[in-house]
Amino acid sequence: MVNQKGSGYRAFATKSIGAMHRLNDKPNQDAWKIVDLDNATIIAVADGLGSNRCKFSKYGSKIAVNVFCDLISEIYINSAGQNIPFFETLSNFRHDKLPKSIESCWQDEVTHHFAEKISESDKDSENEVYELYATTLLGLVLTNEFYFAIQIGDGNILSIHDDEVVEDVIQPDIQLGVDTYCLSQSEAWTNFKTNIIQPRENNFPALFLLSTDGLANSYANNEAFHRVGIDYLNWIKEVGFKQIQNKIYYILRSTSEKGSGDDITLALAVNDNVINQEGGNV
Repeated sequence: MVNQKGSGYRAFATKSIGAMHRLNDKPNQDAWKIVDLDNATIIAVADGLGSNRCKFSKYGSKIAVNVFCDLISEIYINSAGQNIPFFETLSNFRHDKLPKSIESCWQDEVTHHFAEKISESDKDSENEVYELYATTLLGLVLTNEFYFAIQIGDGNILSIHDDEVVEDVIQPDIQLGVDTYCLSQSEAWTNFKTNIIQPRENNFPALFLLSTDGLANSYANNEAFHRVGIDYLNWIKEVGFKQIQNKIYYILRSTSEKGSGDDITLALAVNDNVINQEGGNV
């Protein structure tokens, strides 16, 4: 596979308020962000926990996606400036330095936001400020040489190949009830999972899917959820990536109503070297 420009992927994301949140007049507390660099695409999705004790998690999730994208952008720029392969830097940083930096920067931004933006009447729980902003985080970096994923908490990152093979880029945690790892916990960096993959030539996935847990929880089992990735791939081939974007919000809304009732945020990244702009295979 030879990519002439950029990462070779086009990305899109949207979010839908869950059916239960609409019923209870609660906002969507998820966040997403996509950044295109010269030769890389960065995608981040975060799920604010949204419980009564996490009443500012809609800010926590937004801070999380901004922090991730900013840190990856900084690593990318520094690697280029020092003439060090981006793959090498991420490989060296992914186990300790990057998770620690995400946790530290997120905490700094949360502390600043709490001090500057939250009214005095809401500052009765200052000793638990991080918990007020609790959020998960999914991150994906796509290049024409490798892809890198990082995750804390629930949610899913899937790769879907042109032959309809679907894989979990990071194996999601199986946890009881609604509890999940999140950025607000002590030494959160130890609960990050990462994966970095250099596919063989012509074996890059046709599609990546990142989603908060509200999507997977709307299906009976993992096989049914994986089928969603295949359905999106086939739909994009049929009508083109641009044509589906305005419809996805309504699909997610319907999925939540029939399934989990939770907020759903979905990001898709399609491989331009596999799928034409107008649909169909290259």
